[in-house]
Amino acid sequence: MGNHRRNYRSHTARFVAIAAGAGALTVAGAIVDTGVASAHDWSQVAMCESSGDWNINTGNGFYRGLQFTQSTWDAYKPEGAPARADMASVADQVAAAETTLSAQGIGAWPVCGAYLGWGGTTPDSSTRTPSTEESAEALQMAPAAPQADNICRWEWPVDGIISQGFHPGHDGTDFAVDVGTVLHAPTSGSISVAGPYDPGGYGTYIQMEANTGEQIQMGHLSETWVSEGDHVEVGDKIGATGNTGSSTGPHLHLRIHNGDAVDPVGFLKSAGACDTAAGDAVTVSAGDTLSNLASAKGFRWQDVWAANAWIADPDRIFVGGVIKF
Repeated sequence: MGNHRRNYRSHTARFVAIAAGAGALTVAGAIVDTGVASAHDWSQVAMCESSGDWNINTGNGFYRGLQFTQSTWDAYKPEGAPARADMASVADQVAAAETTLSAQGIGAWPVCGAYLGWGGTTPDSSTRTPSTEESAEALQMAPAAPQADNICRWEWPVDGIISQGFHPGHDGTDFAVDVGTVLHAPTSGSISVAGPYDPGGYGTYIQMEANTGEQIQMGHLSETWVSEGDHVEVGDKIGATGNTGSSTGPHLHLRIHNGDAVDPVGFLKSAGACDTAAGDAVTVSAGDTLSNLASAKGFRWQDVWAANAWIADPDRIFVGGVIKF
């Protein structure tokens, strides 16, 4: 995977996508339910380190929710704990984390240790262990992980001159483009129609149902590269423009229906649509890593990071973020 620009611990090596919202309570509840006597709430550290998966083992040498190496586990595991770090229970992980913290300080978790909520000096021995009720109350008050920035959810499907706008009698917008121009999915959703099903009208066309509820039709195509039932992400290459059906020249007819037909240009502008993509895109899911997503598309993670300005820190990609390639 190459060297990263910062020498962080396991957190940098994974680029784990962080789930936001109620998941924090679920993970934290796992700690409370174990009855672990601990001076710190480790649930948010686990959320940061491993998306809150206390049983994670991706094969990268870092194990379980708090991402112990085997050598760290050997040094700080509690009495009676399994010899292997990848077999550690939540209670044993928390106990080992407290011992590691006492020996190494917050630097043992260079990024995620900040979620402990204290300034980096080991608490003195008089620190009182909170009761289960107090811990539960604190968890309910804890802020959720930050959401992804307001990035590309929509984009212009082609880069072309408007040859006919939206008006009574014309319930869409026409873009003058050459036959064979790549058509990009204007948002994420599922394909409901794809093919030469309207010879007297749209000709070969694609209809998709947006994740946000809109219905989108793209007509007069020369080719379709998707099939009914396919899920596509914003920016995916889904076909090529053409001059099929009832058409007086090469163009794309774009129709967006949101209860009623709406002006596609006005809609896309109000949605903050991005420029037509040069490639495809992926929406981040829980457990995704920047390295793995980049590798699956044949790119270096450094190049993908550079191409996505919304990713301020490659160590933390957020669920729901859209990564362009």
